[in-house]
Amino acid sequence: MKLNVEIIISVLFGACGILLSVFFYFKGKKNKRLVYNLDTTILISENLNNYENLKILYNNESINSLSSTNIKIRNIGNDIIEPENFIPSTPIIIETSNEFLLQDVSKYKINCSHPKNRASLEAIDKSHLKVHFDFLNPKDEIQIIVLHTGEISITGELKQGHVKQYSNKKYDDAVTYQEQDNTYYSKYYIHIVYRMLSFLLFTATILTMVVTIMNMMNLSQ
Repeated sequence: MKLNVEIIISVLFGACGILLSVFFYFKGKKNKRLVYNLDTTILISENLNNYENLKILYNNESINSLSSTNIKIRNIGNDIIEPENFIPSTPIIIETSNEFLLQDVSKYKINCSHPKNRASLEAIDKSHLKVHFDFLNPKDEIQIIVLHTGEISITGELKQGHVKQYSNKKYDDAVTYQEQDNTYYSKYYIHIVYRMLSFLLFTATILTMVVTIMNMMNLSQ
């Protein structure tokens, strides 16, 4: 009877060990998560077409609409993101259904939260801008303000990880959570501790299961 109780306890301990090792494994796993937010303000509306004698020109051509978009790009994961982490054919591209207004993209306002991160824009054509940057540590953010006509969007795909658009509220909530969760995000090597815990628990679980099997074999003899 005593041996049966010990076997039951060993099995329960083994099950808990497996669950905890899986938890710590995924907790310590590196993940690249890039999110962005597009906050667009309409400066000139297409409703101006209703006024016959009112014309707005850009490069001597009439435009019917004009928008300013504040773009925020942030690393909310726990691993550094670098340009080589993107699939070569799908880097970060800002695109509009019509065109960007400033031909000299160096005049666009770009701010980086990390003082040593250099970010810039490259004009592929009148409706596509490529985003260049050195790196994005966890919590790092790039902010870009562009002028454009038409709808705006962002494309880009990481080799491992994801790139997603967040609404204003969801983006702000993610920033707040990341700033408060200092243990998880600010200590870059915390995943090593989780991996060690996962390995130790898994090893202890295997040993426990081996002992349990041996006890069961002895019991059957």
